[in-house]
Amino acid sequence: MFVNNCVLLSVVVSYGFQTSSGTTSKDRYHVPGDITIGALITLHHTNDDGECSDFSSAGLGHVEAMKFAIDTINRNPRLLQNVTLGYDIRDYCTSTVKAMKHTYDFVRKNELASEFQNSRFVKLKNNTEQRKPTPITAVIGPTDSGAAIFVGSLLQVAEIPLISYSATSDELSSPQYSYFFRTVPPDRKQAKAMADVTDYFNWSYVAAVAMDDSYGRNGVRSLETEAGKRQTFCLSFADYIPREKYVTKLERTVEKLRSHTNVHVVVLWLLRGYGRRLFEEAAKQKMYDRTWIFSDSLTAGGEELMKMKDEYKGVVHGSLGIELRHFDVQYFQDFLIKESIKSLQEESASAPWWKEFWKQKGNSSSNETVIRSVYNSYIPRSEERRVG
Repeated sequence: MFVNNCVLLSVVVSYGFQTSSGTTSKDRYHVPGDITIGALITLHHTNDDGECSDFSSAGLGHVEAMKFAIDTINRNPRLLQNVTLGYDIRDYCTSTVKAMKHTYDFVRKNELASEFQNSRFVKLKNNTEQRKPTPITAVIGPTDSGAAIFVGSLLQVAEIPLISYSATSDELSSPQYSYFFRTVPPDRKQAKAMADVTDYFNWSYVAAVAMDDSYGRNGVRSLETEAGKRQTFCLSFADYIPREKYVTKLERTVEKLRSHTNVHVVVLWLLRGYGRRLFEEAAKQKMYDRTWIFSDSLTAGGEELMKMKDEYKGVVHGSLGIELRHFDVQYFQDFLIKESIKSLQEESASAPWWKEFWKQKGNSSSNETVIRSVYNSYIPRSEERRVG
């Protein structure tokens, strides 16, 4: 679930009133342009109450990838002559509600831009004039399929393209999402890879724990289809984890897994933070005898799993994961290092979330920490998958 710098570019779009310096806030990073691209990116995880909590360094990588791609295009006079790209990046914390609020704001601003399309300036309540807002050309994101389903529905009505770099649910392949595009393959291919692994090791019984959304349910459905076709393994049961108020459900799910002593392999279609909390609960209940198969979202969240206490980490030993192929992009890596140094030297970092990154990692962190935490969580992908 979780982008090539060129690919990212074809995914963003947003809009707002133009100002000379742009706008930054806790959940927004806006730089105006003649064409504005919006983005919905996960920069914080969600706690049990549905509120934004722990910072996601991978999300910072996505922000910088978008900034890098747009800045590169703006500096090239041969690409867009006399046209400057801008961006309006929003943090939605993997919250569907928050994603929809940001999306409605994008749509509403497009409506305002349409109302003032014949005017160069708009008059504000204090009788001052300001340049008219630029409409959103497209929106990049969101990170997860569950949010993409809702966001895609609203943008479909508004006829605004939505391009995700990590939403993999097969539901998004439906004709009703004709304005949705993505740069990753759908989950049926991931389910096939999981089934191949299961067959290779001759595992007969498999359980599944998944998000209670389009990503999790359609992922499990694809795995059930593979099991039906092959008749080589059985999907014993599946439990679904809600996005909010999920702690009690995780506890019961682990208890259920413990009671099924004949099921030693568990497939996980979980987002990063939810997966970490599942493993912590499994460790608390002394369940160290399961083999876990991670979906791409959880595999890409290795940094998140490192947050577990050392005594809990043994629960994931021997796990397998499905992951998109990695590419090494040296010039983006160099860009990240420069951005990280600038964020320490300047009072106001170009992207507002660098301060949270340094608070999490410590100001003395090395370039290696930046690359491992931000770049390696982001690395661009192709449509080829591998087992790792």
